[in-house]
Amino acid sequence: MLVRLGYVAMSLKLENCSPSKTITVGNYERIEGEENRRNRLRRITKENLQNCARLLYYNAAHHIHLFRFTSKLVPLATHPLTAGWDYCEDCKDEFAKIGAIAAENKMRVSSHPDHFTLINSLKEGVFEASLRDLEYHDRVFAAMGLDDAQMIMHVGGLYGCGERIKL
Repeated sequence: MLVRLGYVAMSLKLENCSPSKTITVGNYERIEGEENRRNRLRRITKENLQNCARLLYYNAAHHIHLFRFTSKLVPLATHPLTAGWDYCEDCKDEFAKIGAIAAENKMRVSSHPDHFTLINSLKEGVFEASLRDLEYHDRVFAAMGLDDAQMIMHVGGLYGCGERIKL
Protein backbone atom coordinates (compact mmCIF):
# COMPACT_ATOMS: atom_id res chain seq x y z
CA MET A 1 0.00 0.00 0.00
CA LEU A 2 1.26 3.45 -0.94
CA VAL A 3 0.78 6.10 1.75
CA ARG A 4 1.10 9.71 0.67
CA LEU A 5 1.05 12.30 3.43
CA GLY A 6 0.54 16.00 3.03
CA TYR A 7 -0.60 19.01 4.99
CA VAL A 8 -2.86 22.04 4.97
CA ALA A 9 -1.60 25.37 3.61
CA MET A 10 1.23 26.24 6.04
CA SER A 11 4.76 24.92 6.52
CA LEU A 12 6.67 25.22 9.75
CA LYS A 13 9.91 24.92 7.77
CA LEU A 14 9.56 27.96 5.49
CA GLU A 15 9.76 31.40 7.06
CA ASN A 16 7.59 34.29 5.90
CA CYS A 17 5.61 32.01 3.64
CA SER A 18 1.99 32.44 4.65
CA PRO A 19 -0.48 32.01 1.77
CA SER A 20 -3.24 33.41 4.02
CA LYS A 21 -2.37 37.07 4.50
CA THR A 22 -5.48 39.20 4.52
CA ILE A 23 -6.98 42.60 5.17
CA THR A 24 -9.97 43.36 7.34
CA VAL A 25 -13.06 45.03 5.94
CA GLY A 26 -12.41 47.99 8.23
CA ASN A 27 -8.86 48.49 6.97
CA TYR A 28 -9.99 48.01 3.39
CA GLU A 29 -12.67 50.69 3.78
CA ARG A 30 -10.15 53.14 5.29
CA ILE A 31 -8.03 53.09 2.12
CA GLU A 32 -8.84 56.14 0.02
CA GLY A 33 -9.95 55.51 -3.55
CA GLU A 34 -11.24 52.35 -5.19
CA GLU A 35 -8.09 51.85 -7.28
CA ASN A 36 -5.90 52.06 -4.16
CA ARG A 37 -8.13 49.52 -2.44
CA ARG A 38 -7.91 47.10 -5.37
CA ASN A 39 -4.15 47.60 -5.60
CA ARG A 40 -3.85 46.59 -1.94
CA LEU A 41 -5.93 43.46 -2.61
CA ARG A 42 -3.83 42.63 -5.68
CA ARG A 43 -0.59 43.05 -3.74
CA ILE A 44 -1.75 40.79 -0.88
CA THR A 45 -3.19 38.20 -3.27
CA LYS A 46 -0.03 38.06 -5.37
CA GLU A 47 2.08 37.66 -2.22
CA ASN A 48 -0.20 34.83 -1.04
CA LEU A 49 0.07 33.14 -4.43
CA GLN A 50 3.86 33.54 -4.55
CA ASN A 51 4.08 32.02 -1.08
CA CYS A 52 1.84 29.18 -2.19
CA ALA A 53 4.20 28.53 -5.10
CA ARG A 54 7.12 28.47 -2.66
CA LEU A 55 5.26 25.89 -0.58
CA LEU A 56 4.64 23.70 -3.61
CA TYR A 57 8.29 23.90 -4.69
CA TYR A 58 9.31 22.92 -1.16
CA ASN A 59 6.83 20.04 -1.23
CA ALA A 60 8.14 18.80 -4.58
CA ALA A 61 11.72 18.88 -3.30
CA HIS A 62 10.71 16.87 -0.23
CA HIS A 63 8.44 14.39 -2.05
CA ILE A 64 5.24 15.71 -0.48
CA HIS A 65 2.53 15.17 -3.05
CA LEU A 66 -0.63 16.01 -1.13
CA PHE A 67 -1.56 19.61 -0.37
CA ARG A 68 -4.68 21.45 0.71
CA PHE A 69 -4.92 25.09 -0.36
CA THR A 70 -6.04 27.69 2.12
CA SER A 71 -9.44 29.26 1.55
CA LYS A 72 -7.82 32.64 2.11
CA LEU A 73 -5.58 32.90 -0.98
CA VAL A 74 -7.64 35.86 -2.20
CA PRO A 75 -8.63 38.22 0.62
CA LEU A 76 -12.25 39.41 0.66
CA ALA A 77 -12.90 37.49 -2.57
CA THR A 78 -16.54 36.79 -1.69
CA HIS A 79 -17.28 40.03 0.17
CA PRO A 80 -19.80 42.39 -1.48
CA LEU A 81 -17.24 45.23 -1.24
CA THR A 82 -15.06 43.50 -3.83
CA ALA A 83 -17.85 42.47 -6.20
CA GLY A 84 -16.71 42.90 -9.77
CA TRP A 85 -13.01 42.42 -9.02
CA ASP A 86 -11.62 39.83 -11.43
CA TYR A 87 -8.84 38.46 -9.25
CA CYS A 88 -8.35 35.53 -11.63
CA GLU A 89 -7.45 37.90 -14.46
CA ASP A 90 -5.35 40.21 -12.26
CA CYS A 91 -3.30 37.28 -10.97
CA LYS A 92 -3.52 34.89 -13.93
CA ASP A 93 0.23 34.34 -14.18
CA GLU A 94 0.55 33.50 -10.49
CA PHE A 95 -2.44 31.13 -10.59
CA ALA A 96 -1.10 29.43 -13.73
CA LYS A 97 2.31 28.96 -12.10
CA ILE A 98 0.77 27.22 -9.10
CA GLY A 99 -1.24 24.93 -11.34
CA ALA A 100 1.84 24.09 -13.39
CA ILE A 101 3.89 23.24 -10.31
CA ALA A 102 1.13 20.97 -8.98
CA ALA A 103 0.65 19.26 -12.36
CA GLU A 104 4.36 18.82 -13.12
CA ASN A 105 4.89 17.20 -9.74
CA LYS A 106 1.73 15.10 -9.86
CA MET A 107 0.42 16.62 -6.65
CA ARG A 108 -3.01 15.78 -5.34
CA VAL A 109 -4.50 19.09 -4.27
CA SER A 110 -7.70 20.10 -2.57
CA SER A 111 -9.45 22.86 -0.70
CA HIS A 112 -11.84 22.84 2.22
CA PRO A 113 -14.29 25.75 2.21
CA ASP A 114 -14.55 27.36 5.62
CA HIS A 115 -16.91 26.17 8.34
CA PHE A 116 -19.50 28.81 7.46
CA THR A 117 -20.06 27.22 4.04
CA LEU A 118 -23.31 25.35 4.70
CA ILE A 119 -25.25 24.46 1.56
CA ASN A 120 -27.94 22.82 3.68
CA SER A 121 -28.55 25.84 5.89
CA LEU A 122 -32.15 26.76 6.53
CA LYS A 123 -31.17 30.44 6.30
CA GLU A 124 -31.32 31.82 2.76
CA GLY A 125 -28.50 34.30 3.42
CA VAL A 126 -26.16 31.57 4.63
CA PHE A 127 -27.04 29.42 1.62
CA GLU A 128 -26.34 32.30 -0.82
CA ALA A 129 -23.02 33.09 0.90
CA SER A 130 -22.13 29.40 0.70
CA LEU A 131 -22.73 29.38 -3.04
CA ARG A 132 -20.46 32.42 -3.44
CA ASP A 133 -17.76 30.63 -1.45
CA LEU A 134 -18.03 27.46 -3.54
CA GLU A 135 -17.89 29.51 -6.73
CA TYR A 136 -14.76 31.23 -5.40
CA HIS A 137 -13.02 27.88 -4.84
CA ASP A 138 -14.08 26.68 -8.28
CA ARG A 139 -12.75 29.87 -9.91
CA VAL A 140 -9.41 29.49 -8.12
CA PHE A 141 -9.01 25.90 -9.32
CA ALA A 142 -10.03 26.90 -12.85
CA ALA A 143 -7.49 29.77 -12.83
CA MET A 144 -4.84 27.25 -11.78
CA GLY A 145 -5.92 24.89 -14.54
CA LEU A 146 -6.52 22.14 -11.99
CA ASP A 147 -9.42 20.13 -13.35
CA ASP A 148 -8.84 17.24 -10.97
CA ALA A 149 -8.58 19.22 -7.71
CA GLN A 150 -10.99 18.23 -4.96
CA MET A 151 -13.21 20.35 -2.74
CA ILE A 152 -13.89 18.83 0.69
CA MET A 153 -17.19 19.81 2.31
CA HIS A 154 -19.21 18.89 5.35
CA VAL A 155 -22.93 18.47 4.80
CA GLY A 156 -25.82 17.40 6.96
CA GLY A 157 -26.84 18.55 10.35
CA LEU A 158 -29.57 18.62 12.93
CA TYR A 159 -32.04 21.48 12.86
CA GLY A 160 -34.53 21.65 15.72
CA CYS A 161 -36.39 18.69 17.25
CA GLY A 162 -33.82 16.17 16.01
CA GLU A 163 -35.07 16.18 12.40
CA ARG A 164 -32.35 15.52 9.86
CA ILE A 165 -32.24 17.55 6.70
CA LYS A 166 -31.65 15.32 3.67
CA LEU A 167 -30.16 16.54 0.41
